Amino acid sequence: MSKPTAGWTAKPFTQKPLRQPAYDFRDVPKCSPDLAGSSLHFLTEREHLVEAMSEMVLLCIQAARHQKGNGGQKRSSKPLSLEYMADQLDVDDPICGYLIRTKEKPAGCDTVDRWQMGMLQGFITVTTFTNWQKSFRWDSMHDSAFAYDDEHLAEQMASGE
Repeated sequence: MSKPTAGWTAKPFTQKPLRQPAYDFRDVPKCSPDLAGSSLHFLTEREHLVEAMSEMVLLCIQAARHQKGNGGQKRSSKPLSLEYMADQLDVDDPICGYLIRTKEKPAGCDTVDRWQMGMLQGFITVTTFTNWQKSFRWDSMHDSAFAYDDEHLAEQMASGE
């Protein structure tokens, strides 16, 4: 009788303790749309994203608090969890990302006395599409596949142009 094989078993890597930021996320000024006063960092090493994970989690929590405080919006304001981020940063391959950090003190900022260079204002992680579901079906002809395209592009896609 042969031993059963393990198959595809995912096992997370042991990670170092998270480094806590030396600033309060309530003091982080909002990033301007043109990134004036901020710096954009492109990260290609997984380790650099993992080093920023505690900041990314705390930023998500603060964004959810801010969204909740701005009145009842229709979409969910549940922040991304530490477990979710740790899993994505562990499993996604390849992975890269962008961090947006404070670079200059904004004029008229309420928290100027607590402002620091390098406070995290935003982030994006990028990977190729991965799916571990046996029953997943990608249907590019379903109406919802064009839900976020502009009208002209949606019409071209629907007509097969």
